[in-house]
Parts: sequence; structure tokens; C-alpha cells
Amino acid sequence: MNASTFSKRPVRGIWPNRVVLNGHFRGLAPILVFSGTRDLFYPDCVDLADKARAAGVPVELHLRQGQPHNYAALPTPEGREARAIIRRAVS
Repeated sequence: MNASTFSKRPVRGIWPNRVVLNGHFRGLAPILVFSGTRDLFYPDCVDLADKARAAGVPVELHLRQGQPHNYAALPTPEGREARAIIRRAVS
């Protein structure tokens, strides 16, 4: 997601109607979504998972209470758990 989500004007040539939440989900590969409740994009992550599921895409939505954006990259127990899930998914 980028600044064009919040603006009616294009940002680097990208219009708001081109953000991922407005896209087509049918036919996509399974999706892993990680978000914390302190993530600015937390509501968008939930919406993305809902829209993808509605289109028949398998989705694993991992929400963690009190975690920030990109918590999976942090050296915390929650981050380590998220990275283990990611490793299993891509191996």
C-alpha cells in the first residue's frame, strides 16, 4: 500500500483505484497475512483477507494483539513465531 490510498491525486503514476484492495483476487495463490493490532494497516489486512476468501483464495490471517507493523521481522517471540510460519509455508 502506498500514499495513493489516501489521496485522490496520483502518486508516482499510481491512482487510488489501483491499490491491492480494489484488485481482483480470483485465481491467486494462497496468501499469508501478518498484522498486529497496533499496525496502521490492520483494518486493511483484515479486509484483504476477507476479499480474498470471498474470491475463493485460501488465506491464513495471523493477527497478534499489541504488535506493530512488520512484527514478523522483529527479534521478539511473536516475530520468531511468524517467521517459523513463513518458513513452513515457503519450504
